[in-house]
Amino acid sequence: MPSEILITASLPPFLLDPLRASYRCNDLVHAADPAALLAVEGPRVRGLVQSGGTVTPTALLDELPNLGIISVFGVGYDGVPVDYCRQRGIMVAHTPDVLTDDVADVAVGLILMTGRGFAKAERFVRAGEWERRGGTRAAGAQPHGLSHSPVDSFRAAVSSSCSARFGLPRFS
Repeated sequence: MPSEILITASLPPFLLDPLRASYRCNDLVHAADPAALLAVEGPRVRGLVQSGGTVTPTALLDELPNLGIISVFGVGYDGVPVDYCRQRGIMVAHTPDVLTDDVADVAVGLILMTGRGFAKAERFVRAGEWERRGGTRAAGAQPHGLSHSPVDSFRAAVSSSCSARFGLPRFS
């Protein structure tokens, strides 16, 4: 008989389907009567699946006396009462670094967009100013002009990521 898990977040099919194939899933989010579900299934639940944004109260965990693991699909686990879990011997797992490259990509995009004024330029073009005033507008600062600032360590991390992912030269 497959292990029972409790799901406390809405999951898209690409995440939910593999869980259903391997476990007996109890969906607390969509349960008609969550209290009844916990009363009947709570003692059998061995694992809990939640999102990074889900807050799991200790009162819920008290309803799961045989819980062995909380698996967070997301980077953080701020919503998990870690000290409580440690006291009960409940493992907490999450997906660190799953978004690291994506965050670096967005950071690079924002640096370029802000430094070069792309958002302002896009509004300029959409407003029809390109035809009325010609293509003149300020190009904006160059991102490689960033230097001694409070974001130097962030800049270095982005530079390293850009160098590795896109073959770009590192900022000096």
